[in-house]
Amino acid sequence: MLLAASAAAMTMATDAAAAPAKPADPRFGGERAVEMPAASGLAAKAVADGSLFTGVRPVRVLDTRSGIGLPQAGPVQPRGTITLDLSGAVPVGTWAVALNLTGVAPTSSSYVTVWPAEEGRPTASSLNLAANEIRSNAVTVALGPSRQVNLYNHNGAINLVADLAGHYAPDGQAFYNTRSPQRLLDTRSGRGAIPAGGTITVDTSAALGSSNAKAVTVNLTVVNPTASTYLTAYPTGTTRPNASSINVARNTVTANQVTVAVGPDRDIRLYNNSGSAHVIVDLVGDYDTGFGHAFYPTVPTRLIDTRDDPDGPLLGGYYYGWAMAESPSDPEAQISALVFNATGTGGTAATYLSLFPSGSPVPNASTLNLNARQTASNQATVALGWEYELGNYYGFNVYNNSGRVHVILDLAGYFAPPVL
Repeated sequence: MLLAASAAAMTMATDAAAAPAKPADPRFGGERAVEMPAASGLAAKAVADGSLFTGVRPVRVLDTRSGIGLPQAGPVQPRGTITLDLSGAVPVGTWAVALNLTGVAPTSSSYVTVWPAEEGRPTASSLNLAANEIRSNAVTVALGPSRQVNLYNHNGAINLVADLAGHYAPDGQAFYNTRSPQRLLDTRSGRGAIPAGGTITVDTSAALGSSNAKAVTVNLTVVNPTASTYLTAYPTGTTRPNASSINVARNTVTANQVTVAVGPDRDIRLYNNSGSAHVIVDLVGDYDTGFGHAFYPTVPTRLIDTRDDPDGPLLGGYYYGWAMAESPSDPEAQISALVFNATGTGGTAATYLSLFPSGSPVPNASTLNLNARQTASNQATVALGWEYELGNYYGFNVYNNSGRVHVILDLAGYFAPPVL
């Protein structure tokens, strides 16, 4: 299972790096192979059908502090599991949900695993926290016929909060389109930090182009807020919901992937609760009613763990390629993107990781920001591509900016052409 972050790593002022404009001379560290798991259990039907996304205005479906979503309030105890019934929040036939999961002040460093209630608990994590930390992570999780999910807490006592951002079903609304990370906003470049209680509009319409776009997936990075805070992303043209998209401690750099429905003008809004905060928004995908790929959820599956890899951790300044296919005729070559919970652990220096398609340059966008010795995770939707210059394979790359760090990737599903 995942290592727990040390409390010391989170109580010190962090110097985790946000992605620079241009990574300095990244080098190729080599190719590593990975195999996709076979479909099994409740995910088999979804794999056969594919599913489309329907975004919703964020709604709180779980809060153990007040008892929302549970028979009674109270933190989840160590080695404890709670069951969240989503049957009243999503329609019959839903095969996966998009949640934003927040862990609130665990009494010990811990991790949380979310999985379909019909399945046994997998070797995977959905959220990693240090003691007394408040941290959010996007979680895409498959559902069974009961439309229930289990949440397991490993250490200490912890309160959990979950906000529903959307759901996937064969009769859903929109197809997914992968994108190379595209920077939409960096408030450090002229616009200025978002003040306490302030909101800003993020112009996504120009990047989207299509009038059929219904939602976007962005990587949201908050840089050195002057107070501990949370940000909420929501559609323009709607009132701000009682939900959070990212929780950030004072003077830290934290990233979280967020899928959010767009408003009638195809833009989104960001609200900052406390202090002033700089924000970076990178577009990684969009959902369109006219074209794109379907989502095929899987039971959470550990696909990569460099702690068990004889090639060892990722070195600073290097990017590494993971091969999914070697021929266009391979079934994996039909996959356009993978959905991971990406975890970094055991880093020797403050760093950031970037996940991006093979055959593409290292982007000026970060997927996960880490302190030295910190364990943290972020959901990553990474597009796949062909690498011809450094090999002949179809896959994705992981870039580490500084020091040495181990990477764990837990698969939640993938995007591929719909079955018509």
